[in-house]
Amino acid sequence: MPRNIVTMFLIILFMCFDGLALAYTSKQDILPQIAFQTNLPNDDICLINMDGSEMRCLMQTPDRWEHNPVWSPDGRYLSYQSIDRAGEAGSQTYIYDFVQDRTSELSQAFYIYDWSPDGQLLLTVRRERMDDDGEIYLLRPDESEGILLTDNDIEDAAPAWSPDGSQIAYLSGFPDATIRVMAADGTENRVLVDKLFINREVRLAWSPDSQTIAFVVNGDMVESDQTSEIYLVNADGEDLRQLTHSGNVTLNPHWSPDGEQIVFYGYEPGAFASDAPPNNRTDIFIMDADGSGLTNLTSSYGLDYHPSWSPDGEWIAFASTRESPGIFIMRPDGSDVRMVTDEPPYAEGGREANNPVWRPIAGGG
Repeated sequence: MPRNIVTMFLIILFMCFDGLALAYTSKQDILPQIAFQTNLPNDDICLINMDGSEMRCLMQTPDRWEHNPVWSPDGRYLSYQSIDRAGEAGSQTYIYDFVQDRTSELSQAFYIYDWSPDGQLLLTVRRERMDDDGEIYLLRPDESEGILLTDNDIEDAAPAWSPDGSQIAYLSGFPDATIRVMAADGTENRVLVDKLFINREVRLAWSPDSQTIAFVVNGDMVESDQTSEIYLVNADGEDLRQLTHSGNVTLNPHWSPDGEQIVFYGYEPGAFASDAPPNNRTDIFIMDADGSGLTNLTSSYGLDYHPSWSPDGEWIAFASTRESPGIFIMRPDGSDVRMVTDEPPYAEGGREANNPVWRPIAGGG
C-alpha cells in the first residue's frame, strides 16, 4: 500500500477514535446537575452532580445572602440574587456563564424570575427603591434598561413564562392579589383569577403544555398557621378547580415533565409551634394532575421540602433534614432515596442546603 494512502488511513482512524473520545467525554461532562442554595453560615449558590461529585459554590461571600437560582433553558447560564446582610447595598442580580466561567452583574433594580423559553430574554421585576411598586420588565442579559410590560400603581410580582413562550402569568396587587395573564409582549392583559386569597409566597406553575396554571390559595388560620390548598385554572380563565382538600399547609406545586403529576410539600398546622411534639415534620406528596392518587412520598422524621422534578422525570430532588441537612433525590414513587450533599460543610454546624433546581438537559459547558 502506498505510503501516502497508509498515512491518510491512519489519520482518518485517529480522527475517528479521537471523535469517539470527545463524544464520550462530552457525555460524561453532562451529568445531571443540581443548583441549590445554602443557609447559614454563608448562604451561597452551589452546584453538584446528581451522584454527589464535583460540588462547588459560585460565590462565597460571608457578608451577602445568595438565593433564587434560575437556570436558562439551555443550561448555560444560572441567574441568582445577592443581598447585603447589613441592608446597606440592596439586592444585586448576577448571571453566571458556565461556558466562559465568569459572572456578570445586572442592575440591582432587576430581580430575575424566569427566562424566555428560547433563552434570549429575562423575565424580571424591577423597583428603583424597596418601597416602590414592582413592575414587570423583559431584559436581555447584556442590556441594562429593559422593556416595560406593566405600568400601574399596584404591586406586580412573580411572573412566569408559559412553556410555549406565548404568555406570561403574574400576581398583581398587595396584600390581596389577582392572577393576571398577558401576551409575551405585554398586550392582551387580563384577569385570570380573583376573589381568592392567593398565596403570594408561592410561584405560579405552568403545566408543560401551557394549558393550565397551578397556584396556592390560603385558607383559615389554624393554630399559628395559615392553611393553604392547591388550585388549578385553565390559561383562558375557565375551569377553576381545587385539587387538595387537606386542611393543612400545602405549598410549592411542581409539574412533572409529562404533565401527568404534581409534586408538592406540606405540613399540619401547628407543627412548628413552641409546644409542638419533637417529631414535627414536613412531607413531600405526589398526586395525579386531576387531584387523584394522592400519596405521601417521604413520611420520615424531619423536614422534607422544596421538591423539584428532574428534566427527564426520573427523579425528584428535595431538601431534607432527615439525616444531615442537605439535598436528596428519590424516584417519583418515593423509592431509591439518596443523599447528594453528604460531605462537609453540609454536615457541620447544622448548615442547610435547600431550593434544589435541576440543570436543563440541554446544558453542557
